[in-house]
Amino acid sequence: MGKVARDKSSDLDGCYSWFILLGCWLMYLLVVGGTQAFATVFLETSIANETPTEDINWMWNYPLIIMLALGPFANYLSRRFSFRIVCLAGGLFVSLGSLSYFGLSKLIPLCYVFLAYGILTGIGCGLCFAPCSTIISFYFENRRGFANGFTVTAGSIGPLALPFLFRFVVSEYGLMRTFLIYGGFLLNICVAACFFRQPARLETDSIIEKGHRNVNGHVKNAENATKNAEKSTLLNGGGTLNRRNVQSQKQHKRSCDGFIKLSLFCKPLFTIYALAFLLCMIGYSANVMLIPTHVLKHGHSAEQVFLYVTIIKGSETLGRLFFGSLADLFRVSARKMFMCSMLIAAIFSFAAPYVTHFYFMCAYSAAIGVFPGSFWSLISVLLLDFLSLEDLTPAFGLVSLCLAIGAAVSRFFIGYLEIFTSSEQVTFFTLGGVFVLSALLLLLIPPIKHRIKQTRRRKDMENERRILEVVPLRNSCRQKSLLYLPPTPDKREQPEVEDYEKLTITSKRVSKIYRPFGESDDELDYHDGFEKRNSAPIANLAEV
Repeated sequence: MGKVARDKSSDLDGCYSWFILLGCWLMYLLVVGGTQAFATVFLETSIANETPTEDINWMWNYPLIIMLALGPFANYLSRRFSFRIVCLAGGLFVSLGSLSYFGLSKLIPLCYVFLAYGILTGIGCGLCFAPCSTIISFYFENRRGFANGFTVTAGSIGPLALPFLFRFVVSEYGLMRTFLIYGGFLLNICVAACFFRQPARLETDSIIEKGHRNVNGHVKNAENATKNAEKSTLLNGGGTLNRRNVQSQKQHKRSCDGFIKLSLFCKPLFTIYALAFLLCMIGYSANVMLIPTHVLKHGHSAEQVFLYVTIIKGSETLGRLFFGSLADLFRVSARKMFMCSMLIAAIFSFAAPYVTHFYFMCAYSAAIGVFPGSFWSLISVLLLDFLSLEDLTPAFGLVSLCLAIGAAVSRFFIGYLEIFTSSEQVTFFTLGGVFVLSALLLLLIPPIKHRIKQTRRRKDMENERRILEVVPLRNSCRQKSLLYLPPTPDKREQPEVEDYEKLTITSKRVSKIYRPFGESDDELDYHDGFEKRNSAPIANLAEV
């Protein structure tokens, strides 16, 4: 039996949407929160093997970068196959990364074991992160902000709760068995992936794509498929006679059907948001790394440093859920919330070099966690403000790639600033300027939207005028609509005679598609040499 496509509207805010949300939350807890919390086990591993901490600090840089950089590839595979299959493969890679220490720690040096762990874990997390962050928007519309905020809270709950569990396992079973137990624990990612179901929108696209393939696996002629699509739309009354527009859409579709949809950067709104997220990632990651070293230089104890890190993660949990719910319940603009968050974070960054009191540093840690740390819950909401759901998966993949660049830059950003400037004030002022620039970029969104709206309206009016000039008028309503169009310049080039030859009427029917209701010629009413009808019945394609 053939595969029956589900109704697209049945997925939105339905009962099964909450199971998707549960699977996303569990996967985010294990992928993002679990990998961050497992850092405590690696610190104890370096102490037990008498390895300097500086030798394994680099190990925490590239897994995160790999995870974010694989966003376009993971979302492409999710559209090509399914979200469930891609996340199942990612769960196996993450579990294999933890088991690599158990199998290779006695065979090769410890640094190479950490390298293998980082690569396998980064690939597995990359295959799970972007699909997990994208699929939730296909199942929620009215509560989309809350769903995204609730999902990303798991990324901050994990570093708070799981370290205590990992330390208990190490004390009871030792380091070697801890890695073995942790590898089995990460297989729950595959359990969370079983909750996923391919959205109806993407499922329909995959069925159409498979229908255009022949037995040998080669894609059929796209022009024939486009012609059939044009005929079917004309039969249903939704076709257009603008051939130039159709050809431009064909060329645009061919250019976009690649591995990475780079044509999204041709849209100014997407480019601005991508740059804003990139700057926010630089400022947020740099502050999280800078706060512990900054307070240690000013005489704060190690217990206070641990408290500041805990405040950052705890405030992230509340902030992400708060901003996501605020966008749904009170219909607050996500763009304005993002701008205010960046400005508040900038104020604290400017004041940090001058105030090092304990209570201020607690407030500073909370501000970094609440305001710039909550931008994860607003990414999908901001992108869907001007993009369709079909473009969300490639768009989020490109945003994830930009975040990977920001994470990579922030690691070296602080080090080079401290080396060349030897001043903490310059470092904090630069981070504050990064937050301000991220907020100022979004001020360009309203004028660009207004400009795009005017351009689109002008093009629609030109297309309507061109169609009305070529196609004969069939009733007085079409003729009255010309009165509302702005006058056209007289210097416009006249179409060639060949264009009018195609419209020569050789029978009493205007075309093979549109027919009169009457059976005899006496029932037809003629106006200016053309037939006048109030409606056009639909003809089958086989009769044309």
